[in-house]
Amino acid sequence: MIVIAETAFNHEGDFDYLLRLIDAAADSGADMIKFQVLINADEFVSHGANSHGLITSWCFTLEQWQQALDRAESRGLRLFLMPLDTAAVALCERPSVEFVEIHSVSFNDQALIDAVQALPKTLAFGIGGRTLEEVEYLVATYGEDRLLLMHGFQAYPTDIEDVCFERINHLCQRFPGVRIGYADHSPPDSDESLEACLMAYARGLRIFEKHVTLEAERTDAQAGLLPQAMAHFVARMRRFHRLGNPDAASWQPMTDAELVYRQRQKQVVAAEAIEAGQAFTRNNLMLCMHTSAGSHTRISDLLGQSATSSYRSGEVIDEPAAD
Repeated sequence: MIVIAETAFNHEGDFDYLLRLIDAAADSGADMIKFQVLINADEFVSHGANSHGLITSWCFTLEQWQQALDRAESRGLRLFLMPLDTAAVALCERPSVEFVEIHSVSFNDQALIDAVQALPKTLAFGIGGRTLEEVEYLVATYGEDRLLLMHGFQAYPTDIEDVCFERINHLCQRFPGVRIGYADHSPPDSDESLEACLMAYARGLRIFEKHVTLEAERTDAQAGLLPQAMAHFVARMRRFHRLGNPDAASWQPMTDAELVYRQRQKQVVAAEAIEAGQAFTRNNLMLCMHTSAGSHTRISDLLGQSATSSYRSGEVIDEPAAD
């Protein structure tokens, strides 16, 4: 069994806080620590999005991330990295990095996926907000032996009714050679964090992820455990290491909360100003997260079409579907 302490953006760009968070993860007894690594914010969130400035202020340099990884290793933690831009992939080359994950919002970011795929690492995908057909595509493309699929999603926090536990059995039966883990995002002030992980354990999973935080009122703390609570969680998970495995299995439809989460994925935005009637190309389009809703999540869907209206650089593309 592997218990992962997830740091996400709980550091809010405070490097000393991140180091203390690493120490808390190690003290909790977690096996592994997960970092969401962002170096170039422009590649992750559009400069036209309201959140661009804030996300930029939360970035660390490559050198700072190396120091953080050194600290984690020195505390005996195994490394799990989620690069959010291509510059961050360089850190994943570190020999001690075991798992490299593509965030669900970057599911269609082929440049990032190609960079990660070239590494001799276990390739992890968050499959919250993903359809069964999309999961089948992952298995067919990357092979069962190389994949780690992380079930679960973040709804700040996630209601246990939205987790869709029966999917776990369905995945295990359909893809018996694929490793599957559970990323829990239950509220920290309830018993659901432990209950949800035990339900996943009973369905055969042995990789578990939980957010850790030093402060209750901080980014990504909505599902994060304070140090003492995290240590208690890890200890309880060890205790229940021999629970059984129910048989129910089906691919449940997405709930409203998960559909909202799915919409967070990167959208097609204008990489430069585009005039009405101008042809869409790979040069004037890009994939970025955006605070406004657009019509497309794949650049290839728009190639060969012409803009029906003008777009500013950084504006999300909203075009009718091709006939």
